[in-house]
Amino acid sequence: MASIDKITAPYMKKQQTWIDKRGLKRQVPMKVLCLGLSRTGTSSMRVALWSLGYEAYHGWSLFENPPDGTLWQEAMAAKFKGEGNVWGRKEFDSIFYDSDACLDVPSNNFARELIEAYPDAKVVMTTRDVDSWHQSCMDTIFPASSTFVAKLITHLDPAIALYLPALRQSMTYYYDDDFPKHGKRRFKEHYAMVKEIMASKYSDEELPNHYLEFSVTEGYGPLCKFLGEDVPVDEATGEVKPFPKLNDRKDFDATFGPYFRDTFLWQVGTRLKWVAVPVVGFLAWKMYSRR
Repeated sequence: MASIDKITAPYMKKQQTWIDKRGLKRQVPMKVLCLGLSRTGTSSMRVALWSLGYEAYHGWSLFENPPDGTLWQEAMAAKFKGEGNVWGRKEFDSIFYDSDACLDVPSNNFARELIEAYPDAKVVMTTRDVDSWHQSCMDTIFPASSTFVAKLITHLDPAIALYLPALRQSMTYYYDDDFPKHGKRRFKEHYAMVKEIMASKYSDEELPNHYLEFSVTEGYGPLCKFLGEDVPVDEATGEVKPFPKLNDRKDFDATFGPYFRDTFLWQVGTRLKWVAVPVVGFLAWKMYSRR
């Protein structure tokens, strides 16, 4: 089977776990809610937060611990379809039990709920030009969640079977079941909603201490100032470290194309083996019985 430890992406952990987090108690306080949408530099942001000492829960966390996919599917069904219990602080504490920051999907689908659950956490909105964002999504996560091959692999690999349906639900529910058509509108609505929520909580003077709109192209400076952290410096040169620049279209294809290909080939090969062995055995028996 294709293994997560073969994925060399620096924004993913190398060890896959299978922990059922249902009912777990929070171990660390939630400090940072990064509620920008996927493809706004969230993978780069995760690595940046790691470098600043934060344990950042990302959409990749579902791949690193596949049972999370089941919990998020339940959460989205409750929020968007009215099926089951709506998540609150208790459920978020369980899924984020060892994380003090969260970002990317599915977390960003619950911006309002997370701001309510963690009123003291700072909010960062990674953002970019809406047109380039939409095209980036159309080139990467949209086909990864909706193509025939993606759906086929979902039935072949246990980890992907939990990860991709959660991604697919997010793309369906949050973008009104038609990302190509509604994606740009929902992008604008999402960012306006979060800003309105935060502006309602704080005065104009207080807001910059609790809410930051941030482009990863700005580097560590604005982010570190907002979080109250020192800007990372290269010990050898004494120069400020460049902000991570990760998971562009080329990186996405190079990282996950081989993984999905190897998963497909391994699973198909395994299934053919179990079909071929009894067939060959049966044919051999028939040939022998005729002697």
